[in-house]
Amino acid sequence: MTGSPRIEARPVVDHLQYSETSLPRSGFTVRIGRGTEDRPALQIHDASGRLVDVAVAHSFVSVLLRGGVRSGRGEGLWALSWGQLTPGRDDVAVLFAGRSDAVQPVRPIIIAGAFWVAEAGGDFRTVSAAADGDRATRRLRPFH
Repeated sequence: MTGSPRIEARPVVDHLQYSETSLPRSGFTVRIGRGTEDRPALQIHDASGRLVDVAVAHSFVSVLLRGGVRSGRGEGLWALSWGQLTPGRDDVAVLFAGRSDAVQPVRPIIIAGAFWVAEAGGDFRTVSAAADGDRATRRLRPFH
């Protein structure tokens, strides 16, 4: 594969070994299920176990930055985002940004070779993801 070097230090979650991953800052849980045609499906659950989002992997198109939330008032400060990897790629750069030019790059967790999830501690308002010439930015919505 050509392009940027592979980052070996990031956590990798293989859907054959793990079906659930807990995220320490947000308390959210990421689960892997199966969609149509036996494709991996990413399930995002909040700290109470309520389903927040489901994304099914597609081989011909992906949504690089599918979702993002941040802690509400009176909670510990955290931000969480997720998306699908670009087909044929296994990396994505994620950057959380807050007020006063506070930015934090985060190494995402790669899940089932098709998705990524990233979380950070802090008061962030937006998240950006970039991979293979594709870039997306979105506002993080407060999660209550």
